[in-house]
Amino acid sequence: MALATNPSRATSSKAHWMLLVARPARTEDVCSLERIASNVAIGNTRPDQDRIIKQIELSEQVLSNPSFPPRQGIIYLVTEMYKAGKPPKIVGHGKLQYAASASWQLATRARSHDNNSSVDVPVLRYSSELTEALEIAGNAVLPAFRNMKIGKFQTFARVLFAVQHKMPGVKLLFADLLTQRTSPAEATGKKNLGKPAGNSYRFPFYEQVVRPLLGNVEYDEADLRRYDDIDTSNGSCAFLNSHLGSQVLSDGRVESAVELVLHALPPSVLKYLGKVGKDTVGAEKSLRAIGFRESDKRDILDGGKYMLAELDHLNNTTNCKKKKIQICPDDDDDVERKKVVFTPSVDRARYSAMAVHGDDRDSHLRVHASVAKLAGLVNGQTVTVMDNGL
Repeated sequence: MALATNPSRATSSKAHWMLLVARPARTEDVCSLERIASNVAIGNTRPDQDRIIKQIELSEQVLSNPSFPPRQGIIYLVTEMYKAGKPPKIVGHGKLQYAASASWQLATRARSHDNNSSVDVPVLRYSSELTEALEIAGNAVLPAFRNMKIGKFQTFARVLFAVQHKMPGVKLLFADLLTQRTSPAEATGKKNLGKPAGNSYRFPFYEQVVRPLLGNVEYDEADLRRYDDIDTSNGSCAFLNSHLGSQVLSDGRVESAVELVLHALPPSVLKYLGKVGKDTVGAEKSLRAIGFRESDKRDILDGGKYMLAELDHLNNTTNCKKKKIQICPDDDDDVERKKVVFTPSVDRARYSAMAVHGDDRDSHLRVHASVAKLAGLVNGQTVTVMDNGL
């Protein structure tokens, strides 16, 4: 599923939170997670308690068993926000999940002319190759708690997990960045559809190009089926392959997978294809900051861009270092140098990542005593710190 965060900048710093903690989701979190999902309702993040509970249970299996095939699972993290004098509150969540291998791939196709010359024509080609990747998905923050760097923290927390706890067969992380939804009239290319209501905004690429290829099903149905119909042994989706993949015809001939000639697509589709939607700009910046780069793949349904990073590359760009906790008095102003992201965990099953206002300029991570108490940190404790601050 695609990432979406609010790009507006925070207006203050410490006043927002003292501590952020990303930890594995638990079944008792289900009501909070349903409330968060109701603000997303797309991809694998929907306000469905049964679905959420199944994802939590699967996440527990993946975290407790290092040999569990990641393509068959999901890692579900929630974010708790701590403020002075208040109990922790679940304000967001993020996932690392199996990646449906179906996508559109930018390519060229040689087309011949009568004079024996040819020209390379840009196309989007349906691809169902195994990606050996996990998707950074489901990045969601309650509306009242946006603009506080929480979405960025959730991205860093999942990358830190992937770097620290290598998973069998996973070489890449990728993020699918949503394009812009538009009015029904613009999305479908049809006029006089009236004023859009509620959640009726749609993706032009899906409505005008993909929907007819998938038997005219609604976007939400196609979005659910691309996750629910996955063959977990290879990441392929039977629903998508049956409509877009290569087919063996009754006479034995092989029909190639679907190709879309770019210059033949409607202008209202090309306007948004591969472009990042306004609510996803912040997610793109966060990913670029830690080494993700745009790829030649586009989302199979909305046409959003894929950003990829090799795990070996992320090892270098995050520049994680072991440091010792040093607890300082709360009136020590030098401590609040930057927002530091780190993990105190060595146990994969009890993974957590934290963000604090701290000073990590040398071999220590200095934090205020009140924050250390909330986080359960002790003097001399070894933690792994990301070089990239919030």
